[in-house]
Amino acid sequence: MYFDINKLSRQESEPQGAAKYCQIPEGIKRVLILGAGQAAMQIADILWHDRSCQLVGCLDDNEDMQGQDLFGVPVLGRTELLQPLWEKKYFDAAIVGVGLNVKVRHMFYERLVGMGIPLVNAIDPTVRINRQAVLGQGIVLCSFVHLGTCARIEDNCFLGAHTSVDHHCVLEKSVFMGPGCLLSGTVRIGEGTLFGDGVIVQLGLKVGRRCRIASGAIVVKDVPDNRSLKHKLNMELKEIEPW
Repeated sequence: MYFDINKLSRQESEPQGAAKYCQIPEGIKRVLILGAGQAAMQIADILWHDRSCQLVGCLDDNEDMQGQDLFGVPVLGRTELLQPLWEKKYFDAAIVGVGLNVKVRHMFYERLVGMGIPLVNAIDPTVRINRQAVLGQGIVLCSFVHLGTCARIEDNCFLGAHTSVDHHCVLEKSVFMGPGCLLSGTVRIGEGTLFGDGVIVQLGLKVGRRCRIASGAIVVKDVPDNRSLKHKLNMELKEIEPW
């Protein structure tokens, strides 16, 4: 453990860099990130813009991350600390900081929900959310994401920068999309599906649950559950005259 869990309280000072996060004004949510990798770094960067939140720490099972910090936010220890930290009221809400591993991302989400821990959304200030779009909880929207009219994004989804989800689309729980994905209107994406970078989905199509759609794919027909989709592209290299 990074610090002594038995000494935690909202008022008490803590060793190893935790003290400055204990004295938070009332009305500000103290947020814990579950994970401390690259996705967690993106979330921390976004949440620093949110004046209603104060990041208080991260938990990660990677031994190399112990004692580190994300933009000044300490990695407090392994994820086994989640329950005792919650019982000690060290934080008020949490968000999953895992990206590409959607199975683990969904597992952490269910763990938080099962413990009754409120989830916060991390929404970059550059995001455009149009009228009657509906957001769940624990959602990450990176820079310049666009949500069209009446789009619905369910819990624990992660949308990379410059992704566009057009009108009346539905993203079920724990969908992950890399940067630059483009969904036309009335598309539905099933729970736990992973998109690489720059995926395009045409109007009105359905992609099933727990699918894997490779970067650069253009989806032109429905994809059943538990399928992977990869376009085979030929890349031709020719030598050119140097200058």
